[in-house]
Amino acid sequence: MAKYEYIARLLENRIRHGDYLLKEVPSERELALEAQVSHMTARKAILHLVDKGLLVRRPNRRLAVRRDRGNARKQVQIALLSSPYPNPYLELWHLWLNEMARERECFVRVIGYCHWDDAVILDTIEGFDGTFLLPLSDQIPLSLIRRIKQAGRPVVILGQDTSEHGIPSLRITSPSMVQKLLDHLGGLGHRHVDCLNTQPPDQVIRARIDQWQLWLAAHGGTGTLFDEPVRVYHSPIRGACETVRRLLDAGELKPNAALFCVTTSAALGALRAIYEKGLKAGKDISVCSAEDGADVAPYLTPALTCLRDRDPKPYLGVCVDWILRGGENWVGPLAVQPADAMVFEGETSGRR
Repeated sequence: MAKYEYIARLLENRIRHGDYLLKEVPSERELALEAQVSHMTARKAILHLVDKGLLVRRPNRRLAVRRDRGNARKQVQIALLSSPYPNPYLELWHLWLNEMARERECFVRVIGYCHWDDAVILDTIEGFDGTFLLPLSDQIPLSLIRRIKQAGRPVVILGQDTSEHGIPSLRITSPSMVQKLLDHLGGLGHRHVDCLNTQPPDQVIRARIDQWQLWLAAHGGTGTLFDEPVRVYHSPIRGACETVRRLLDAGELKPNAALFCVTTSAALGALRAIYEKGLKAGKDISVCSAEDGADVAPYLTPALTCLRDRDPKPYLGVCVDWILRGGENWVGPLAVQPADAMVFEGETSGRR
């Protein structure tokens, strides 16, 4: 293979993976230095991609990926924007999106951002054909909401309902579905149900806690809220383990009670602390989670009772197809979510 062909393939692979949607295509000189070839070899590789319709020269002579390739079929580039803060759903969203992308012959790339003012957020939204945004633990600022709308690009928010702002959102479960999980505990005879949260608060966390309080009031139940969120970028699992150890030592978390965990991370930490204290989840203390997190509940020992997600692919497909239409002709309500969820009855919950 000629050197210029190797370099052309390298650039074509980067273009296919969306590398140059967030940064400029290197100049001939920069490419020659990177690949350690002559300036003429680098130029030949670039001219090859210009002839193929993959690259174009701007008026300032800088190279750019050609977005409109005439009659050639363009591969749609979709971004999954996520913060580096641990999120059990990131892996699942990436898996689900990749499956959708393979079926529709488009490409998905994960892009990281660190805070709401991170320039990479808008650079990604403006550079990619469509973006799925997995929010930080706190609420999306209204200033960013306005800038997303002004960008005029297809954006779908994952996990938070932004439909009131005119931005589509996708949730696999809604906070109100927590009632079904709590009804399951009630059916096992539990009337005292405590609530544990160690996740930094956001719209979803607060709504799940509100649903727990509503269930207690509606069923004449009792329970204590143990709301001890860790700092951002700290482990909610470790925080939950330390919290439950302390509560058990102090007698504040009593045997024969039930513990409703707002997240799977909180449930995992609680299960470890219960085990360390010589107690058995499901027999001494019933434990459940408002989510399945990374789809691990049935594979834990003991298996975790939780609210399980419906198949997300039909709902995710609605959003991906909208992106493929260039953000035109949205179908149905802007808040996309299944009508119901399932309760997975694991070994961590038992009759009182």
